[in-house]
Amino acid sequence: MGTEVNPVAERRAMLTGFAGFMVMVSGAVTIVQGLWAIDHKGNGASKATASQLSYANLETWGWIMLIFGTVAFFTSFAIFVGTQWGRWVGIIVTSVSLLLMFFWVFAFPLAAFGVIFIDVLVIFALFASGGRDTSPV
Repeated sequence: MGTEVNPVAERRAMLTGFAGFMVMVSGAVTIVQGLWAIDHKGNGASKATASQLSYANLETWGWIMLIFGTVAFFTSFAIFVGTQWGRWVGIIVTSVSLLLMFFWVFAFPLAAFGVIFIDVLVIFALFASGGRDTSPV
């Protein structure tokens, strides 16, 4: 008498775990970007990079990214737990993160495209992991 594994529940758990981990990674990268921007606000070389941003005040961008990255990082724990509200907050947070990264594309293309790629995968995973369980038990 072995234990039967529900394939739908297993797939849902894997997608939720993947999404939670990737939101954590995306939030951590965004926190690092924010800390870098705050630390380099007065640096002459950084001012040239900041001029490529749509709003050239590097300190403001640093605080926006730091606060948003922290929210994303802590949202990952709600996703890990599997709460429905955590899934929706995760979708909202990753959507906003995706939009924020478009502002950073010209200044930091590699980091921005990396986070955009992660965010698209997370949004897919969070939408795919939701819904009703219609499998027979």
